[in-house]
Amino acid sequence: MTRSLPPLKALQVFEAAARLGSFSHAARDLHVTPAAVSQQIKSLEEWLGFVVFRRTRSGLELTERGQGLVPSLKSAFDLIRTATDDATGPGAGTTLTLSVLPNFAMRWLVPRLPEFTRRHPWIQVKLLSVTHPLTDLYETCDMAIRAYEHDPQFCFEPLATAEMVPMLSPQLYKRGSLRQPDELLRFPLLHITTSPEDWPRWFQETHRPGERQPDQGLLARGHQFDSYVVAMEAATAGMGVVLGRPSFAAEALQRKQLLIPFQRPIASNKSWYLVYPRTELPRKCTVFREWLLDTCNHPASTSAPATR
Repeated sequence: MTRSLPPLKALQVFEAAARLGSFSHAARDLHVTPAAVSQQIKSLEEWLGFVVFRRTRSGLELTERGQGLVPSLKSAFDLIRTATDDATGPGAGTTLTLSVLPNFAMRWLVPRLPEFTRRHPWIQVKLLSVTHPLTDLYETCDMAIRAYEHDPQFCFEPLATAEMVPMLSPQLYKRGSLRQPDELLRFPLLHITTSPEDWPRWFQETHRPGERQPDQGLLARGHQFDSYVVAMEAATAGMGVVLGRPSFAAEALQRKQLLIPFQRPIASNKSWYLVYPRTELPRKCTVFREWLLDTCNHPASTSAPATR
């Protein structure tokens, strides 16, 4: 015989309690009493035949089997919400909420999003550039883009490993011809405080026979920034030479606001991943995933004059 469905009200209460980490918070969220929440959880545990919560000194904690229920239930309730939203009117239930690192959002994703919305006008994008922890992913958004955060609850699909090359403004470049990499030291180097090894690594990995290796003390000189985005803006303004990602500077390169004096890339120490729950994805998510992977695998070419 086909097994009957579990009590759906109890599942709804369990999902709220697991999401909020508290019976009292779940009660407020569902507009019921804490006693009613406790009764529904007890009913669910009797139907399942195992305990889903345990009480500890620090509060409420999911058991291992209870934790295993959360992703599938989240996906099931999302499907129900999508189905009912779609039935209430045109355009409803099609918002795709993305949590994206600010640098990636500003320099890579946002310039390309118009192409995505042109292809899929039925999807409305909600972009969250404030970095939420992945533990909040189920509550706040559908998918995320991260440099990397290990969490077995989610899939991490690699997008691209960025390459970095020197870039500078045409105004700086015109001050003198650059024949060898060490001549970049005529100008201030722009350093990223969170990645101080970038410039020494670039000079070491791209060194060729017959070229002079710069003094390590000279490499430490220059201006410092805590963000690649700000450093790229500083390079565009003519403050110095930045070691950056051409994919993040596509517009500035196309407009000749930045030039690449030496086409000698090194691999960035960061890779980006598309992160999503280990559950069946709704169509809006699969459509975005397919577009994003295709865009990463077939990037638009950008001209980079004065390269060597």
